[in-house]
Amino acid sequence: MKFSILQLLSITFLGSFGPAAVHAADHGVLDDDWGSVKYYSDVGINAWNLPGGVTYIEDPEDDEKDGSVYLGNVRIRCGVVPYDKDGDVWMIAARKDFSEVGYIFPRGRYDHRYDTDMEDCVVREAKEESGFVIDKDSISSLGISADRGTYWFKAKIESFGVATDPKPRPAEPKWFRKQSARDEMQRPYDRPSKKREMRVALYFAE
Repeated sequence: MKFSILQLLSITFLGSFGPAAVHAADHGVLDDDWGSVKYYSDVGINAWNLPGGVTYIEDPEDDEKDGSVYLGNVRIRCGVVPYDKDGDVWMIAARKDFSEVGYIFPRGRYDHRYDTDMEDCVVREAKEESGFVIDKDSISSLGISADRGTYWFKAKIESFGVATDPKPRPAEPKWFRKQSARDEMQRPYDRPSKKREMRVALYFAE
């Protein structure tokens, strides 16, 4: 199936969700967050594996790119909405402009040196960015934001450890009740597009 540029730049989510399922006032999702919403079956995307036609980057001299996977000019990533045994949501401090942006969900690039599928990506990125040890059996797909190539999932935290990424964050991971998580997703207030994907991922995770 071929997609137009407009379709690739729209926000597309997997699963049995459509515009009629949205209650923005109750769930903290803004009207502009949705873009074009299509069903999983309509776009033919597999939630667990890389799409065809990707490019694998091997560049040992550039650690930021080495191991990355691109579809066209879009770098493939995975993101996770992590929750604990009580159902509370956990987030990590944004490295840039933390005082304005606040907390975000763990998200990072798919790395073909270590990942064989999206489950591997979720487990690795959660551990790297937050120290969360994810119960792999709990991982479930939420959707794909085609504008940034991020595959979103929800998963249960099995235990808490130390982040393996050596780059520091301005604050420790923090847990949120559902409504508090929705409120945190509204930041930064002057740039609502910053967490657009995350707001919708949180909505689907509920």
